[in-house]
Amino acid sequence: MGQWVLETAGAQLKAWEQEEHTRNLVLSVNVSAKQFRQADFVAQVQATVQQYAIDPMRLKLELTESALLENVEDAIATMNALKAIEVRFTSQGFEEE
Repeated sequence: MGQWVLETAGAQLKAWEQEEHTRNLVLSVNVSAKQFRQADFVAQVQATVQQYAIDPMRLKLELTESALLENVEDAIATMNALKAIEVRFTSQGFEEE
């Protein structure tokens, strides 16, 4: 289901891009801890950005604290990889832009 949500978000951002009054909107997507910890999660996000040719800065991933705290080193690596492809993320207590 997580991949479907990413693809739906990509399609929606692409649709919004076509309209002047919505082209700058940011779409937030909740990401489960299980999805965030998948080895190919960053690749899934990057594939969605490329497939729909969307501005990655208009996609914001909402991460749960449990996703970030269970394995801190892996979480940091994943967040750095997301940041490298210009995808934004947020979690309770902090926001990265």
